[in-house]
Amino acid sequence: MLDRLPASPERDTRELTLQLALGSVTAATRGWSASDTAEVYARARSLAERASGTESLEVYLGLWSMAHTRGELRPALVLANQMLEIARGIGSPPALVTAHWAQGLTRHYLGDLLGAREHFLAAIEHYREEDFSGTPNDLGVTSRYFAGLNEWHLGHRDRALRFTHDSLSLARRQNNPFALANALSIGSSRVHILRRDFKSVLTGGEEAVRLNTASGYSLFNAICKINIAWACAQIGETGGAVERIREGLAELAAMKLYSAQTWFLCLLCETQVLVGAVDEALVTAEQALQPNPDELLYRPEALRLRADLHLKQGAIELAVTGFREALELARRIAAKSDELRATMSLARLLAKQGHRDDARTMLAEIYNWFTEGFDTADLIDAKALLEALAL
Repeated sequence: MLDRLPASPERDTRELTLQLALGSVTAATRGWSASDTAEVYARARSLAERASGTESLEVYLGLWSMAHTRGELRPALVLANQMLEIARGIGSPPALVTAHWAQGLTRHYLGDLLGAREHFLAAIEHYREEDFSGTPNDLGVTSRYFAGLNEWHLGHRDRALRFTHDSLSLARRQNNPFALANALSIGSSRVHILRRDFKSVLTGGEEAVRLNTASGYSLFNAICKINIAWACAQIGETGGAVERIREGLAELAAMKLYSAQTWFLCLLCETQVLVGAVDEALVTAEQALQPNPDELLYRPEALRLRADLHLKQGAIELAVTGFREALELARRIAAKSDELRATMSLARLLAKQGHRDDARTMLAEIYNWFTEGFDTADLIDAKALLEALAL
């Protein structure tokens, strides 16, 4: 009907409203980076060139979402900076939530963990439930669970779990199926994977699959396929796990979702090791280091996994170099949890080479930094290794 109307500001404003509504639904059902979503926001941008205020911010949010999920982090940061400028001009709480959320997520993946923390907390501070009532992607939910993931990498493990639980509680209280599926598929599952809490990964993944199937959230279904297959392999159910992860990766690629690709490839690598496919795992580890060079968040773990595989193949010098590279990068981005894992791997190797004192000293330094989360697998293993090195 709009196509039959003569050109006018009123006609453009009406179409912009419809395109933004369509963009929200398309992003929820087909993914933020899908071609259909890109077409909607490209049209919305041309319409918004004659508009201003919150509608303009919504267009930038759509464009930022596409850039971010496609792994284009530097362009995404430029858009996030523009969003923050617009939001400060508007001054409303929902505008500020949106802009700080975009800043936080982009900086999180870039490895600016301290900057990300600042923006996630600002988004949570400005958030009011009534401002996002009825919107699929509730930024109060996503800000909380990504704040939790950010805190995990910074080394605050109990705080990470609290943010994760808060995000799920908020989504359940709102009875928002998209927000809940989002929190279960990405936030909660990723924290539990990092905690090595396989049961929680499976329980949350199964609930998310039911929601995703009922509502057609294909993006979250692909992510859940990867998460569940990884967790099944970790508890010994390795049959078909590698194939299911590859299926999930192919589905994400079809939706042009390339953010966190290093993370997903690390999960594939770990699963291949469990089924004894060490050579294939090394290829995957190499692949994990290729995409999105600006995405530093998961790079320390990919470097550590590759070094561990070099060690399994007897390439000692390559392993030492890789562990040190992972350790240095983790320190540079203030990722204490990743620093702990890299230090443990290097300490084990140094101890085998007869450098037990050096190994114990370096491991004690990072272990003693932690003040919480001592029930998590990494810290339990670190304590046991320290005790063994002291004998």
